[in-house]
Amino acid sequence: MSTNSSEPLVPNTIRSPVRHSFNDFLYTEIYIGTPQKANFHIDTGSSMTWVQGKECQTCFLVSIPNFDGKQSTTCRAMLANNPLCVLPATGLVPISRSMLMALPESEGLFGLEKFTLLSNQGQQAIPNVPYGLGLDNNVNFNDRYHGQPNPISESMGLGGSQPTNILQQLNQITLQRFSYCLPPQFESQPSLLHLGNDAEIRGGTNVFATPILGAPNDHYYVR
Repeated sequence: MSTNSSEPLVPNTIRSPVRHSFNDFLYTEIYIGTPQKANFHIDTGSSMTWVQGKECQTCFLVSIPNFDGKQSTTCRAMLANNPLCVLPATGLVPISRSMLMALPESEGLFGLEKFTLLSNQGQQAIPNVPYGLGLDNNVNFNDRYHGQPNPISESMGLGGSQPTNILQQLNQITLQRFSYCLPPQFESQPSLLHLGNDAEIRGGTNVFATPILGAPNDHYYVR
């Protein structure tokens, strides 16, 4: 798979497949860096996007290779003067506090990387997307009930109004709007993640809308 980050971004064209894992998480396929395939958990309860690094010290099991930043020519460290970079008193930078399982913490390093999303025009390559590189991951995406391998190696933060929210980071194409239909759990046919104006669900008189509002704690709620 090749990418070209010099091509202009085209709004309303993202068609990223959404699948339902056996462990009841929804995930979508995105390519990172030079590139490497990654399956991102669609996390509407967190504003941080992060990947499990190949050099992780505490790791969860995954059926695809962990992200190797050393093999990417577009991977860059985030400088300390970046407004998104929060310097810790000691140790690593916490990159996720999403309530996933009993131990929701993931810690690591902030960086900038090229993300490539699938679209109805082929690919959309987006350079310098802020993300977290998870090195100490007390997160469990693994299937406890069906004995199936875990396909999820990353998490995409769509929640809340924090500046780390990927909807804000990619505002040029997302317009801070997204939608997807729930795919069947035990079938291979995916649904699609839509961004921007393309996220509007159309269907005439058979479609009803309920306002979904954001909250300061990164979660959404229905009014």
